[in-house]
Amino acid sequence: MIKKKTSAEIMDILENAQNDIEKIKDDVSIINNNLIKELSVINNMQEFTVSQTNNMIEKLNGTPQEKFNTKFLFSEAEIVDGSYSTYGSNIMPKLLGIPADIFNFNTAAGIFFKDNANVSMGGVTKMEYRSMLMDDKSIEKGIAFEEFDERDITVTVEVNPDNLLGSTSFNMIDILPYMPGSFDITKIKVYTMDDYKRQIDTPSFTLTSKMVDMGTGKIFLGESRLLYKCEIDVHINFKNAAGKYPFGLKHLYFQKGTYDTSSYAVVKISKSNFIDTIGEDIKIHSQNGKINTTCKKADVKFYQTFEEGELSIEIPTSKNSVQNPINRNLKDVYMHIPITCTMISMTLAMTSR
Repeated sequence: MIKKKTSAEIMDILENAQNDIEKIKDDVSIINNNLIKELSVINNMQEFTVSQTNNMIEKLNGTPQEKFNTKFLFSEAEIVDGSYSTYGSNIMPKLLGIPADIFNFNTAAGIFFKDNANVSMGGVTKMEYRSMLMDDKSIEKGIAFEEFDERDITVTVEVNPDNLLGSTSFNMIDILPYMPGSFDITKIKVYTMDDYKRQIDTPSFTLTSKMVDMGTGKIFLGESRLLYKCEIDVHINFKNAAGKYPFGLKHLYFQKGTYDTSSYAVVKISKSNFIDTIGEDIKIHSQNGKINTTCKKADVKFYQTFEEGELSIEIPTSKNSVQNPINRNLKDVYMHIPITCTMISMTLAMTSR
């Protein structure tokens, strides 16, 4: 004999079914929204790639390169020795161990996200923007990407001081854009917990160096600070076919780590002809922007040989009337470069014969 369900039991079943249906609707809505975001990211990435290719062709067909200038990306350079780390297309000081992330930590059950901060882009705060703070392995991670009407926006991360869930101490910012090279970072302002407690409107730390064509990389801030709020001013260089300025970050990590302050790299520079002179003036593209400086100021040195881990026979540089031709027939020279921050490329002047 089949027991008949009471009216209360039937109502419970119907209510649970309704709740399940609503949950399925919410899940489907989330999936649809993520798909729309993913398509937006893909379409903009493809359009940006085509734009960059066309710009490169125009440059190659335009003014010829300066005859004796040598530019190299650290990611493509022949680095024969050093104490350093690499990340994306950059070289940076050697990390000693794995940096701790102030918004994520590992547990036996997986990555735990400390959901105690608000994130805004372009003056608008959205729940989905917090995804940029989540670890890339987090199953809850979504997509923080938008198409803006204005090309100058600010990304703001503000911690809830009443819900800290651990220390907010950090000394580096890890950035992974969806569209590397499509924007510049013009300023970074960091407000500390002490600033918040003392109700100070001026940030404790400001980085004003323009980071051109920002890609994947870490920004080293020196001493550690307790994060309350960080404001990153962004200038978007790419305008899509719809007249919008696309921008988004796959992740924005605030990390605390230890790194070797004596980091360096030995780069081998090879030419098809014999090298005659090496110029004193250099241009360095790093997290501090594109800076015109000198080998002496940057403590960059050149050597004739590198054998068994040792550099020997230093090569003096040349500038203006002070010319120091190399006294041997060399097609290869070795450059010793201190690595004190994230570095992207270097340009130097060389003459050959």
